[in-house]
Parts: sequence; structure tokens; C-alpha cells
Amino acid sequence: MSDCCEIKSFEGASPAYKRALLIVIAINGIMFVVEMFAGFASGSQALKADALDFGGDTATYAISLAVIGSSVRLRARASLLKAGSLAAIAAFILVTTAIRFFGGAAPIAETMGLIGFLALIANVASVMILLRWRDGDSNVRSVWLCSRNDAIGNVGVIAAGGMVALTGAAWPDLVVACLLASLFLRSSASIVSQALGELRSADLTDPPVAIPGQPLTDFADHPAPHTPPLGHAALTPFYDLAIAALTRESIWRRRLVQALDPQSDDRILDVGSGTGSLAIHVHNQNPNCSYRGVDPDEDAVRRARAKTEQAGSKAVFDIGYLNDTDQVSGAAPSKIVSSLVLHQVPLAEKQRILNVMFDILKPGGRIHIADYGRQTSWVSRFLFRHTVQSLDGLENTQPNADGVLPELMKKTGFASIEEHDRIATATGTISLYRGAKPENLGQESIR
Repeated sequence: MSDCCEIKSFEGASPAYKRALLIVIAINGIMFVVEMFAGFASGSQALKADALDFGGDTATYAISLAVIGSSVRLRARASLLKAGSLAAIAAFILVTTAIRFFGGAAPIAETMGLIGFLALIANVASVMILLRWRDGDSNVRSVWLCSRNDAIGNVGVIAAGGMVALTGAAWPDLVVACLLASLFLRSSASIVSQALGELRSADLTDPPVAIPGQPLTDFADHPAPHTPPLGHAALTPFYDLAIAALTRESIWRRRLVQALDPQSDDRILDVGSGTGSLAIHVHNQNPNCSYRGVDPDEDAVRRARAKTEQAGSKAVFDIGYLNDTDQVSGAAPSKIVSSLVLHQVPLAEKQRILNVMFDILKPGGRIHIADYGRQTSWVSRFLFRHTVQSLDGLENTQPNADGVLPELMKKTGFASIEEHDRIATATGTISLYRGAKPENLGQESIR
């Protein structure tokens, strides 16, 4: 389709939209104060939940207004911030509701109904003001979704007030609070999905740039831009935190380093070295081995250099891709390691990377891989699908979930291939593989 026929999402760059957003910001700010006061006065969790949403909306709408006219990346990041605030509010509501469930009197139904009705009027007004702009980019659409959620929440608060009046019990208030939390989580997921799609489009349209220094390959010749940590450049600052929290990193990294068994005379090459976490673990195990990391992500390498320097490691990091010319000066690497890299790249690229690893590894050298492997249970498949595959896409990650890595290692020529460990995580099962380059290249590989 030609550019003149493409339908571009509304980005908010309209004086009328900006005026409307200012009015809605004022409405939400006033209602946050009113409803929070009423929530504490009446003892209603549902009112407090709705008040928190008003407060979150006031702040995030202001951010939405501030980033109108900015780059796609900045607007999408603002949307991710709003999605995060919705998720945080939902978590707070669920925790406080759980606490209230085990003790607490029924809230004052009259206050719930009166303030809920006042809030409903405010939110219906906001919805009507924003109605004509409900379809747009993630920044604009997130404002609409938040306003819609508020109106739905007010109906729930009014209904809960009526049920509390009829039953004299607290459970209707708690049920509505939980339903509101669920609604916030669903909206958060919807905003995240659209914002990440916009970031992915921005990543694909930005040409890869060679970074001054010692690039390992010609970026212009590479078939496609790399996949940043966590799938999107905007999420790189959160990579270490996410990996630590969601993948049981301390366990699988420790076991990977134990299998790697770094010796003082080893020359270790880390393919896809990311933010340098593995380099620090290796340094702590044996600070005398030679360690070199390669990664095409400039931000990740910058973070790796800073982290390892602070840790006292002499690890060296280069920005670039692994290719056939990557011979380590002086001697070939005795060990090659890669962690959480291969699941992100296309199947052909997985094989190409393994082929290059085999070519540059010294005979008798060993390869160690930590990555998502075969997801054998419905639980691991569900977790993998809704975390890793949501971020990195289905096409590149599914071969890993089907258990392709040992087959590719065997096809490459590695011997003594073994899946020696499996670690269940909140994002799916991570497998640890190892293999060796035969001293005699005529030797057959085995599983």
C-alpha cells in the first residue's frame, strides 16, 4: 500500500485534544482528593481503589500531554509507564483487600453510593470529552482506556454500596475492589501490547549503526537489526531486574559457571554477553581467566563495561555480531558460552551462530549454553507463551520451546552434547547444555 493510502494513528497533536486533556486532568485531580477522603471516612476499599485510579490518571494524563509531538519511542515509553501504574494500583488494591478480608467492619454504604455517583458523573463527563479520540496511538488510547475504566469502576462502587446496604456485610465492597483490580490489569496488558508493538516498529525502521571502536562485523551487511534485551530497547534498563526476578538467575547462572569451570589459562568467549552479569560471576569464580564478550547492543555493552569495571573484572566487551572472521588474537577460545540469546534469533541464525562457534573454538574446546529449552509441561508452555514469547515473538522462540537446540548442536558437529540441567522459572524452563569440539574432527557427535 502506498504511503498516501496508509491510515496513521492519531498521535494527539491537536489543540482541541490538548484542551480536552487539560480539562480531564483537572477533573481527575479533584476527584482523587474527594474520593480518597471519602474512602477513609467510610472505610470503603472500593472507594480507595477508585481514588487511587483517579490519582494515577491525573499523573499519567499529564505525562501523556507532555509527550504529545515527541518521538514514537518516547510516547510508547510513556504508555508503558501508564501501564505500569495501572498494574501497581491493581497490586496495591489486591494486597489491601486481602488484608481487609481477614478483619474489618462493613463500610458506610450511604457514603459509598453518594461519592460513587459523584465520581460516575465526573468520569462520564471525561469519557464524553475524550470519545472522539478513543482510537489513536498507545499514548492516546491509554488515556481513553483509563477514563473508561473509571466509569466502569464507579458503576461497580455504586452497586457495591447497594449490596453493602442490603447485606450489612463487607464482602460486596471487597468483590468490587478485586474486579476493579482485574480490569486495571487487563487494561495494563492491552496498553503494554500496543506500546511494545510501536517500539518494535521503531526498532525495525531504525537502521543498525556501526559504533566507533572495534566492531566485530560490518553492521550494514547483517541481515536484520538485533533483538535488544527483553525484546525492546526501551526495556534494557530493566533487564537485570527482570532477569533476576523472573528467571531464578542466581540458580542458573551459578550452575552455568560451575559447568563452565573457568581455569586461569582459559580463553572464554561470551556470545551475546548482554549487560555483563555472567562476566562478573566468572570473575568471582576465577579472576585470572581471559574473558571476552560480544554483543550488538550498544546500551547493553555500555552497561556491561560499567558493571565489570566496578566489580574489578578485566573482561573485554566488543560491540558487534559474531561472524567467521572473529578469531581471538593469539589463540582460539578454549570455551564459548552463551546465555539467553539463541531463543531471540531466527532458526537459520541459531544455526549460523552455532556454526561460527564451532569454527572458532579450538579443538577439544567446550561450548556451554543456557537458554530456554523444551517446554515439557502445560505450565511451562503457558508461562513461556505469556512472557518470553509475548516480548520476543512466536516465530523465533518456538523452535527453542520445541527442543531444537541439541539437534542444531549435533548438526553443527559438536560431540558429547548433554542437557545437564533444567531450571523451572516464572518465564518457562531454562535448560543448560554443553558439548565439545572433537579433537579429531572425524569423531561423530552424540546426544
